Amino acid sequence: MVVADNSPGRPRPAPHTLRLATIGAGRIGSNHAAIVARQIPGVTLAAVSDPVPGAAERLATELGAPPATTDVHEVLDREDIDGVLITAPARAHTDPHGARRALSIALAAIRSVETDRPVTIAEVTA
Repeated sequence: MVVADNSPGRPRPAPHTLRLATIGAGRIGSNHAAIVARQIPGVTLAAVSDPVPGAAERLATELGAPPATTDVHEVLDREDIDGVLITAPARAHTDPHGARRALSIALAAIRSVETDRPVTIAEVTA
C-alpha cells in the first residue's frame, strides 16, 4: 500500500509537465494548440511545426511556444517532447511526406500521438 505524506513542511515532488508539440498550424491546428497552451493544466505547448513558411512562427509567437519550424523532424527528434498533435488537412494524410509520414515517425519514436482525422481518406490505403 502506498501512503501519501501530505504533512506540512514535507517537500512534494514537482509535478511533471506534459510537453506537447503540434504538427500543423492551420485553422484546426491553431485551435488545438491554443487549448493545449491556455486551458489544460500541467500541459505546455513545447513546439510548433508546419510546412507552410511563416505558419508555425505565427502560431508559436501567438501562443508563446518557441521554437517553430517547417521541418517536422526537428520536432519529432526532440527528446523532451512527450506527445504530438498531428492536425494536417485530410488531403495531406496520403502524402508520403505529409501527415502519414509524421504519424509513422512519431509512432516509431514511441510518442503519444493524437490525430484529429483518419490516417487516410480512403479505407484501402489505411
